[in-house]
Amino acid sequence: MFIVHICKEVDDNIYDCQLEKTRKEEICRHYHLERMGEYKEYWENNVCISVSENTRTFDYIEDVSISYNHEHKYLIQEIIMKPCTPYNFYNVHTEENYILYEKELGNITVQLKEYYTYLVLTFQMENITHLAELNIYYI
Repeated sequence: MFIVHICKEVDDNIYDCQLEKTRKEEICRHYHLERMGEYKEYWENNVCISVSENTRTFDYIEDVSISYNHEHKYLIQEIIMKPCTPYNFYNVHTEENYILYEKELGNITVQLKEYYTYLVLTFQMENITHLAELNIYYI
């Protein structure tokens, strides 16, 4: 799986994926995003635990490669994601709350996560060649 993150390069191997919250409506309109609800995401080592009102998922996330496209200002992250057996957890490395906006556009899932002070825009796909199918809206 590939995740494309819209971001700016700050320094060698340091990227800023935070977008201004004032762009939310504009981005939602452009991609016809639908509000999916409030989420809480926990990370413990390489396990992502995602909790919403109706779901709870546990996934192993393993980075395969990461590259940055300087011309178009996006980071391409190749990952292997496998389901993890649910377990009880107490101490996690990170915990984040956000509102998720999402839309399936062909072979690509567009996600906008609205955090308290910023937004994060990503595109998920099984094959990176699908990226050419999408006219990425540059922020």
